[in-house]
Amino acid sequence: MDSDPELEALRARLRQEIAERAAGPDPVTAAAPPPEVVHATDATLPKLVRENRIVLIDCWAVWCGPCQAMEPVIQALAEELDGVAVVAKLDTDANPAATRALGVQSIPTLFLFKDGRPVDRIVGVAPKSRLIGWVRQHAGVRGPARGGPGPRR
Repeated sequence: MDSDPELEALRARLRQEIAERAAGPDPVTAAAPPPEVVHATDATLPKLVRENRIVLIDCWAVWCGPCQAMEPVIQALAEELDGVAVVAKLDTDANPAATRALGVQSIPTLFLFKDGRPVDRIVGVAPKSRLIGWVRQHAGVRGPARGGPGPRR
């Protein structure tokens, strides 16, 4: 039986695709995973703020409805502020020493640290756009946020 060259070329291309899929993604061209929100604790918080120029800390608790509403915003901040700030969460119930040291009285409370020192805080729920602007202002970053619209004129 004669081999059809077009059919053989198609089979070779399919074998190549199957082999590439089996080998897994190319580490050079594979997309990097989205930045993670850091989970700070009583033990890790001091080092976290000391070793990073800009740190946003979300003080929250599992039982707090407004805190739960902020969860997707906090994840989006970690992605959009990648390279500008570290975004962390601090469970106030599980970390009473850090909670006391920060003087948290209501949750959610967001703290912004710059060069190891607290520079600002926001108490309550806030929209992502406000938080991105807030962090970028303290970080000294100008221009539109990554993937965001340019300035209004």
